[in-house]
Amino acid sequence: MHTPQLLLTAHIPCKLLGPKKLRTKIYVLFDSRYSYRIRYIGLTIQSLKDRLKGHIGEAKNRKTICNCHRCNWIRLVLAEGGTVCIMLIDEYIGNGSVEEIAWIKYGKEEGWDLTNISIGGQGGNLSQQTKLKIRLKLLGKKHSIERRINESKSHIGLKLTEDQKRKIGIKSKNRKCSEYTRKLIGDGNRGKHRTEEEKQHLRDINLGKIISKESINKNIITRKNNKLSKIIYYLSYFLFLLCR
Repeated sequence: MHTPQLLLTAHIPCKLLGPKKLRTKIYVLFDSRYSYRIRYIGLTIQSLKDRLKGHIGEAKNRKTICNCHRCNWIRLVLAEGGTVCIMLIDEYIGNGSVEEIAWIKYGKEEGWDLTNISIGGQGGNLSQQTKLKIRLKLLGKKHSIERRINESKSHIGLKLTEDQKRKIGIKSKNRKCSEYTRKLIGDGNRGKHRTEEEKQHLRDINLGKIISKESINKNIITRKNNKLSKIIYYLSYFLFLLCR
């Protein structure tokens, strides 16, 4: 287990601390066909190539068949003709247990479909520095059309559990879009007309839906504000015409 002094150096680049310190790699496993879907987070002091061989060898071993979630997933990928790939997330000083559990926790909170059974190391949270590093890696990242189609197909028929729905609801409850995001949504929807099939689909999913009092009150306030905005707009336009 790390000492507190060593934990303080966990995010210092390995080169600065000399070759004698224990270096731990945090890595992820994913299917080559769906590179955006991370399925496992682990740590190792081996090379990534050797660690990947170890995972595949464990899954293929017929003498001691491992039925863990990770091995079952690896066998399924190989049976379907896919390739299990490994990628380095980051490198740390020490045994990496704190960083591993922090990454697993982060992945599960973000909704990654991980095959990790245990929570990882000895506990911990992502530091602000690591969170910033993740954010900068993902910021402005655009997916190709092919990737979007594959991602869309992978979610067809996927049903969320009640616990997942509850967590999403809690996270989304007080979330507010920025002015820039609202403008993008508005520009994207402006002039768009729904087909009869889309209209019927909306009717079907909303049929018998019970709206909470809170939602009703919000809708009433929004409509009043919209009406008031229209009145102000027309009055302003009318005054503009009078002053010409």
